[in-house]
Amino acid sequence: MRVLSFFAVAPLLAGLVIVPQALAEPYLGFYLTGVPSSEHDVEANRTFLTTGVTDRFTAKDAKFSSSLVYGGLVGYRFLPFLAVEADVYHLNPGLKAQTGTATSPTSGTFQVTTKSGDLDLTIIALQAIGSYGLLRNDKLPEGQLQLYGGAGLAIFLAKVDSQGSSANATLNVRDRTTELGLQVKVGGRWFFTQHVAAFLEGRFVHTQLNVQDTGVTNAGVPIRLKIESDINVPLVLLGASVHLR
Repeated sequence: MRVLSFFAVAPLLAGLVIVPQALAEPYLGFYLTGVPSSEHDVEANRTFLTTGVTDRFTAKDAKFSSSLVYGGLVGYRFLPFLAVEADVYHLNPGLKAQTGTATSPTSGTFQVTTKSGDLDLTIIALQAIGSYGLLRNDKLPEGQLQLYGGAGLAIFLAKVDSQGSSANATLNVRDRTTELGLQVKVGGRWFFTQHVAAFLEGRFVHTQLNVQDTGVTNAGVPIRLKIESDINVPLVLLGASVHLR
């Protein structure tokens, strides 16, 4: 019975092995784009280390600078309509020098001046990609034009270095953090040859950034400052890819 069972499932097992190999298509790509300047609300918890008293502040419409964005991806298509990809890209949309208002329900309102601010982001995205081919031919059976979309996990490696001041406080926030988020994207890929394509893509990536530092004083008293801000990055990018069929 075991021998018969083996021969009964052997064609299925062979199909599972042979089909992915026949459809295997590793590929890699590179892209370049940028993000414009933007504004985001920033939340901060101020804790006095000597007393443990905490109050919360909100700074509306903090201004972040524009940034170049560059990166690359590797992918593996194992079915005509399905692939997996890993994206890695970098940007540096630091805080602009600015003066803004911070408000707290317990401590009132005061002006905060940012002298400089560096936000260094490396994003690693792992995602599933579905595609649909158009303009199929003998050389390109999956289509000369391929429309695709996907979603997955985004890992943010962030480094913050910001200096500023208010009437009584000196700010000097330096921290590194790793955050999890989400990336979604849609695009189109045009094949010039069987192996070389150009792609135009729109994507959106989101997380919440959390950093803190104890290198802050308020009227000479040491405090811990925890800062939170939503990070929303919309991108439109142009790139090229090489497909190893």
